[in-house]
Amino acid sequence: MANDAERQPLLQPAATHPRDGDINDVNSDCTVEPPDTASAWAEAQLSTKLPTAVLSFLITGLAQSARLHVKFGRRGIAVLGPALRTLSAAILICAPPFPVFLFGSFIFGLGTGFTDSGLMAWGSGVPYANMVQGAMHGTWSVGCVIGPLLAVRISRKWHWYGYYRLLGVCYLLELLALAIAFRRDNATRYVEHKAKPETTESDQPKYNPLRSKLPWLCALYWFAYCSMESCYGDWIVTYTINVRHVEREVAARAASVFWSGMCIGRFTLSPITQYIGIRSAVLGYILISLAAQATLRGVENTTTFFIVLAFIGAFFGPIFPSGVVLLGQKLPLEFHVQAVSAAAALGQSGGATAPLLVGYIADAFGIGRLLDVVIVFTVVLIGLWILFCRSAVD
Repeated sequence: MANDAERQPLLQPAATHPRDGDINDVNSDCTVEPPDTASAWAEAQLSTKLPTAVLSFLITGLAQSARLHVKFGRRGIAVLGPALRTLSAAILICAPPFPVFLFGSFIFGLGTGFTDSGLMAWGSGVPYANMVQGAMHGTWSVGCVIGPLLAVRISRKWHWYGYYRLLGVCYLLELLALAIAFRRDNATRYVEHKAKPETTESDQPKYNPLRSKLPWLCALYWFAYCSMESCYGDWIVTYTINVRHVEREVAARAASVFWSGMCIGRFTLSPITQYIGIRSAVLGYILISLAAQATLRGVENTTTFFIVLAFIGAFFGPIFPSGVVLLGQKLPLEFHVQAVSAAAALGQSGGATAPLLVGYIADAFGIGRLLDVVIVFTVVLIGLWILFCRSAVD
């Protein structure tokens, strides 16, 4: 294996280019620089990474049928996800050519899909599901805060692939932790847990989530939510710089403020959701976030702007995990895996398409329309949540 000096990096740190970068935006700090390739072609190449990861996530989400759980148990699914991500990190650490880089990203998406949808399905059927889902998604928000910061700083020292060294260690620790946590949750226990009394597996009804109304409603609800979330997470820094004319060094922290608020909301509001009731609580959270977004438009002070932004993130926090819980409440236990996995795979594609939509709108009308787009998604989300709550099992 070649040493660091001999490798020809795919991504160059921003320090090697004559421009400033946002400390919270990995893409703004790293540009694609393949050998003998023009900058415009390099940007186009890097843009293929996102659909590659989304495609692999969709494949695992839609393929996460009960058969995999029956064959391997939850323990097998819990171990498979971090094992695939460890493999992807091992590939990307080597600073491979771009086609191999895409393959590694595809493997990473497969692992993420198995872990994400599998653990969400598990968490929808446990006692105090709101609190469990809040804790799981809250830790994800913690990663959204610190991940970009670490990625930028590490890439400046070790090039882009240095970040995957750290991730490889984290994935090995995750593999060990999940293997221990689910060590007794084998295939036999899964079948015994999900099977109804006095029935065999062949007697249990077959379930296709793509032909059922509830998973589609949940997927639309998640699509609208992920669109809102990604609009703030991906574009709020640009909005703060170009519309509010805040200094770049200060504006770069806007995304971290939003994710920090979401992290706090997921940990603190989940017990309240458990106590009030999921239907009323989530509707209240969405309405409060809508009022806060309207307030954000008129705020002039930068400190107050950041406070309101964190407030919005906090009330966004419980919205996604509550959808997992409600879908789990409406469906029998034996259908959780198929329904949650399919809905999550379809719904989270909103996180990939909404930033693209905002980009087109920004080109045509200016980034100042960002808040208009998010408010429209929020109003749609209210209607979808009411429909989702009122829908019965078909």
